[in-house]
Order: sequence, then C-alpha cells, then structure tokens
Amino acid sequence: MTKPFLQRTITAVFIVGIMTAGILSGGMTSWLLFLMIAGLCLTELKRLLIGNKLNWRAAMFIFTGLIPCLTGGFILYAPPAMAGYLTSIALTTLLALWVFIWILAELLFPEKKPYATVRKAFFGFFYIGLPFSILPFMVQIDGTYSAGLLFGFVALIWVFDSGSYVVGTTFGRTKIMPAVSPGKTWEGALGGLVSAMAISVLIYRVFDVLTEVDWLVVAVLTSVFGLLGDLVESSLKRHYQWKDSGSLLPGHGGMLDRFDSLIFAIPFTGAYLLFIA
Repeated sequence: MTKPFLQRTITAVFIVGIMTAGILSGGMTSWLLFLMIAGLCLTELKRLLIGNKLNWRAAMFIFTGLIPCLTGGFILYAPPAMAGYLTSIALTTLLALWVFIWILAELLFPEKKPYATVRKAFFGFFYIGLPFSILPFMVQIDGTYSAGLLFGFVALIWVFDSGSYVVGTTFGRTKIMPAVSPGKTWEGALGGLVSAMAISVLIYRVFDVLTEVDWLVVAVLTSVFGLLGDLVESSLKRHYQWKDSGSLLPGHGGMLDRFDSLIFAIPFTGAYLLFIA
C-alpha cells in the first residue's frame, strides 16, 4: 500500500466518522455540521477568487455565502413565533440591507476593480450557499428529519468517488476532459456509477425511506451530477492555477475538493425528491 493511498484512506475514515456521527445525532446537529462545511468551502473559494488576505471584504465574502444556510437553519429550528415572522418579508429585507451596506462600503473604501469582490461573493452565494441551504429541507420526510435519507445520499457520493478513484487508477484509459481534469476517465466514472447503484440496494434494505427504484435513481443522479461538480471545481482551480483548493485534508486537498461532488448533486437530487414527494 503506497503512502498517498494510506494517507487518503486514513483521512477518509476520519471524515466518514465525523459526518456519520453528525448526521445520526439529529437534524440540528447535522445542520450545524454542514454549516461548518459550507463555511470552510467558502473560505477556500475566497482564497481562490480574491486571495489570502484576511480583511473586512474577506469576512463579507464568507458571510454572504452563508446567508442561505443560516436562513434555512433559522426557518427549521428557531422558535415557531420568531421563525414565522422572519421567514416572510423580513428575511428579504435583511438580505437587501446586507447587500446595500456592502455596496456603500465599496463606495467609501474603493478597490482597483470596483465591486469585484461583491460579484465574486454572490458566485459563492449561489455555488456553495444555496446548495447547502437546500440540504436540511431535502431530507425532511413528512416534515420530520430523516437521518437515513441524508446518510444514504451522502454515502452514495462517497461510494461513487471511491469507486471512480479505484477503478480509474486501475483500469482508466479514456479521459473525460483531459484539459480540465487529467485523472478523470470514463472507466472510472462507470466503475463509480456501478458501485453507487449496487450500494443503493443495500441502503434501501437498511433504511426505511424511499423505494428501491427511487434509491437507484438517486444513485444515478448523485453519480452524474457529482462527477460534473468535480469537473466544475477542477475547471475553477485550473483557471486560477491552483492544484488543490486547500490542504486541510491530507490526501484529499481541501474541503472544496472533498465536497465539490456533494454541492452539485444536492439541487438535482433535491428536485427529484420534491417531484416524488
């Protein structure tokens, strides 16, 4: 066993342990877990888009991306009377105030490219903030948090990534997009898809949520859009000439490297679950 593979495996076991504990601990705990993950991903995206400087623009960038996640958590877990008020026009007003305060700050303290950071922050808002804000609602079955559905969804992402990596490094020959991600092959993607579909049958038998057909569909959605999410993040890194989004996870790179597939799979899987609800 090579050192990189061993390092990657140890890190993966650690991530799986932390996330499993967070998901199974309940709805609010899982929301806090993914809120932290979103914040770390936004921190790495900030580094890619606007650099390493820690200043008020960096803080504004990260907080802007977290607004959807914080709003979603407040809707689900705040006291009913308070949530009922703040989920109406007040939330829209607060977001508008935040944006215009930032625009005024840019007017008073301009940079070389006016409002460039504002535009990039809203890329983070849509690319990271919105998907993670969908997740807590996506796993509400009949209005109740389903740890099984969330765990199964995340597990399919893990299995696809692992299956793609193992099959791709062993049998991969045909590159998918060599100019964007030289390591991604069609053989690896097929291996990941087959692995995810096989595990979806086991997930169906373990967790009493969704039908077997629905889990197979979710396996296909997470595989296809997870792969696309990986390619999008690779394209982003290549544009800004970064090898990894960060170094927090030995053998995996950064948090964005690890969760890029999840980010892209959430909206499409969520749309399907909404369709069958």
